[in-house]
Amino acid sequence: MNSRDIARASRYLQEILRFVNSDPEIPAIRHAFAETLSKQIVDSLRREEYVAALTTRPIQVVVTDPDSSAFDPIKASISLLRMGDIDEAAWLIFLATHFGKHREDSWALCQAVYGRSGGIGSWSWSAVNNSPTDFLQWLSYNHVALKASVSIRRRFGNHRKYESLAPSGTGATISSYCGWVNHFGGHAEMFEWALSDSQTCGFDRLYQSMSHVYRFGRTARFDYLTMLSKTGITSLEPSSAYLRGATGPLTGARLLLGDQHTINTLEEKLARFGSQLSIGMQCIEDSLCNWQKSPNRYCRFSG
Repeated sequence: MNSRDIARASRYLQEILRFVNSDPEIPAIRHAFAETLSKQIVDSLRREEYVAALTTRPIQVVVTDPDSSAFDPIKASISLLRMGDIDEAAWLIFLATHFGKHREDSWALCQAVYGRSGGIGSWSWSAVNNSPTDFLQWLSYNHVALKASVSIRRRFGNHRKYESLAPSGTGATISSYCGWVNHFGGHAEMFEWALSDSQTCGFDRLYQSMSHVYRFGRTARFDYLTMLSKTGITSLEPSSAYLRGATGPLTGARLLLGDQHTINTLEEKLARFGSQLSIGMQCIEDSLCNWQKSPNRYCRFSG
């Protein structure tokens, strides 16, 4: 951490201790635990700020080309959004979420599938949505070779490490995603439906609706929807940490707030925690998840 981040962490440390001490239902926290959490909060904020900064910077169009080594689905989605292509921008966020960014392979798997493994054209939103049978057939022919390459390793990211590239896995997930979006008439219409009420309600409406997407559970839905917001595709914001069905974030919440509380009580206390520290639920969910992996010793997590 640089000096600026250390100073930020020090401020959050004081607020964490103040919050814990103000609530008699919360057990005392070790200073080392609170210090580590404060640093994880800063790391989480920096990840959010990195994407926010991308939305204000020039982006070369080459990042949208899956045949280029510069391909990056997050940067590509921002570039495509600037061009007015909401469907393709949201599609790339979905693919980035489904395949994940591997800490060693980076976006190699997402890039290979999106770019038809070096074939002609790409599996763009229109290509897959208009010809789902062609995509499933291509995946059936190529899914083994995509993972078996000796020269290039292509693995799912940490949050998706139990997924399968087979038609019964990735194929079913992508098919169900297309069906989910088409139910609304397209991505723009879907986001308009979600935002027809309040922003926080809109996030929850899409989160609950996304149960129709195969093998897109709690973490995948949260990651997908928050990244849509971070890249500027929508203005949806979570009003809670969505602890129901969570593993790491729930463990982190119980470690901070005590394991005697119900999930609803934990969510209520986390809302007050976020308000006191002036941080959002994206940051709380991410920092708690990483903190509980090593609560008394700071480790930087990137995957």
